[in-house]
Amino acid sequence: MTRDTGFVNRNLPLPTINPEKTVARRLHRLLECLPPGRPKKSGKQRALIPFTLKNIPRLLYKQIVSSYGKKYLIYLGTVLIISGLFLFRPALLYFIIPPHVDLTAGNRPVIILSARLMSILIGLVLIMALMLSRPALRTEITRDLSRLVALLKRNAANLTLMFVSLCVCLLFLEILLRQVYKPVEPLQLGEIANWFSPETVYTPPLNAMGFREEDLNDEIFSDGWVRILFLGDSFTFGQGVANGANLFSDLIEKRLNKELGGKYHIYNAGRMGTEADEWIGYLKTLYSTYRPHYVFAIFSLRDGAPLCTSLRCHKEVISRIKSKYAANLFYKYFYLGKFIGNKLISWEFTTWYNNRLITAYLGSEGKTVVWQNQQQFLREMQTFCHQNSLELHLIIFPLLFRLDRNYPFHKVEGEIIRFAKQADMPVCSLTQGFIGQVDNTLWISANDQHPNEKGHRIAADTLYPYIKDVVTGAD
Repeated sequence: MTRDTGFVNRNLPLPTINPEKTVARRLHRLLECLPPGRPKKSGKQRALIPFTLKNIPRLLYKQIVSSYGKKYLIYLGTVLIISGLFLFRPALLYFIIPPHVDLTAGNRPVIILSARLMSILIGLVLIMALMLSRPALRTEITRDLSRLVALLKRNAANLTLMFVSLCVCLLFLEILLRQVYKPVEPLQLGEIANWFSPETVYTPPLNAMGFREEDLNDEIFSDGWVRILFLGDSFTFGQGVANGANLFSDLIEKRLNKELGGKYHIYNAGRMGTEADEWIGYLKTLYSTYRPHYVFAIFSLRDGAPLCTSLRCHKEVISRIKSKYAANLFYKYFYLGKFIGNKLISWEFTTWYNNRLITAYLGSEGKTVVWQNQQQFLREMQTFCHQNSLELHLIIFPLLFRLDRNYPFHKVEGEIIRFAKQADMPVCSLTQGFIGQVDNTLWISANDQHPNEKGHRIAADTLYPYIKDVVTGAD
């Protein structure tokens, strides 16, 4: 008997390996693990498909249309029917329907009903078509159900133990939440401060035109002074920031005078609740009285959408979402239900708000009326500036929400930038300066996303290099 010495005869030729045949052989073994379709009992047998890489799609299709594939398509149809009847929830619409589709209270029930009927219809079509094409599938499905029932009976004790363990874990979690979790109503609508009240004290006080500016003195009209006009809404006005020295316009003015050693004056013509149609009037009035050298329109994302930055403006939507969860017994009596429900309430409103904002810029023509009007007003402002040897600069102020890599409004800002470039209008976005910040630390209150003092400092630091390049004539 020859004993194996463990040495290899190097004189023997090495076998050649065909990569295509190796991959094909492995895929063939994989497909052999799948139960093939039931062979015909009589009649002419079909020719076998040779297994090559080119024939892999044909072999996969053969497996799908076999009784194995048809059987599981029937199961899929059953799941669709059950989902349409019992499991479908409105929150699933936000995963199915594109963001530009408006899910308002008016069309919401119609969309939900349509989705449910579509799910049921697809399930019925799958089941009926497959049952009619192969009646023998009923026997196989009955056999599968019998096996499932037998499996459940054999594992009844384990399933019971699993169910009891789950109940104990949920009970322990409920007790723990009652000790450490204090339920707080989400999306509170309380009036933390009434910034529109005439009794609210601002420094400097509002002038005759409603701007946070002192009366103009003759000094800023002397030689060597550079006058800069800011037009905008409540973000520029500084809603919620009582001290005007903390506004980004004042911070930029101080930095220009300190670093450039010149004489720079910035006039903040921001007013709460205004849009570009009113900025045109302010621009024409201040051109004759202030005579600016540079004009900047501070355009927040809200300006092009029929939305409000404060939660108080969306009471009806928030109340409708809350009432849906308040009727749930699990949410009403259990802390675990409150914890989960409050998260879902905030998520559902946020998704609704984001979709409405995106739709206002990127939706159909009927949904973007406000944005189309704003474009026309901005063009009118640009025309007036050109007629008076001025240039209008468009500054984009972001929405202070989810300021991370997944900031949801990049496409909206892209649409604004597209318009500005098409109109040959210089444009600058402040978004990059805010990315990485914790959004709610920049708000004036929990129910109002206007920037606080910290937000204005970030805006000033981000906008200053652009202002500096403009006033110094740099590229």
